[in-house]
Amino acid sequence: MFHIKTLDSQINSRPVIYFTFKNCKGNSSEELTVQLKQALLEEYSRYWEIFAGKLDDSRFSAVRFKEMYENLMRQDISYIYLSSTLTDLIRVVAEYYGVAPILLIDEYDQPIMSSYEAGIHGEMGSFFSNFYGAAMKGNEFLGQALLTGVQRVAKESIFSQFNNARVYTVLNPAYASCFGVTEQEAQALLTAYGYSLDETVKRKYDGYQFGGIEVYNPWSLLNYAATGALDNYWVNTSSNTLVRQALKHADRRLMN
Repeated sequence: MFHIKTLDSQINSRPVIYFTFKNCKGNSSEELTVQLKQALLEEYSRYWEIFAGKLDDSRFSAVRFKEMYENLMRQDISYIYLSSTLTDLIRVVAEYYGVAPILLIDEYDQPIMSSYEAGIHGEMGSFFSNFYGAAMKGNEFLGQALLTGVQRVAKESIFSQFNNARVYTVLNPAYASCFGVTEQEAQALLTAYGYSLDETVKRKYDGYQFGGIEVYNPWSLLNYAATGALDNYWVNTSSNTLVRQALKHADRRLMN
């Protein structure tokens, strides 16, 4: 199970690089590139301020970091030139601090799903393969990486370069309690807001079994605690395009 003591020993022990790709959507490679550049630029800008006047310009990593930062600032740059954004930032951070950083990427699969939905994955697939693969596998400057998303990391297709990942789904007991709010946590939360975890609330927001642990929907429970209204909050919060496409292909196979 997940132990707080383990976390405590890791706090402030390594630098952290964090990206969220939740807004990386587009109907063309140009639109998707704009959103991806913006997401990458946020973290690059944070480190640009940290490194101001402190990098050794004779080092390759410092030169690459500055070049990539300038590329991200440009309006006309193609996604092709962004393949090494992760690896370049990881290396300069590792050499600056003298310790391999931790890489956190939230909704890593959003730009990939968007490329599928827009019909441009054939064009951008190799980019995503290099973008993630080079950073995650065989990278001596990376300490650890944690990616979250709704799509499983497949060890084939675009992730053939990134086939050393450990995948923890909602069915895995190791981190099951981290995918939602446990009953004990739900009770404590509602008590703090002056409510109780009665049968009505349980029927409304319960119903998940992750790795043998009963959990509640965090988004719905937090909204209920804030408003006191038993509404349906978890509606249309994610795209099901890939699921619909998979079902269509399954139907065709069954009919044939």
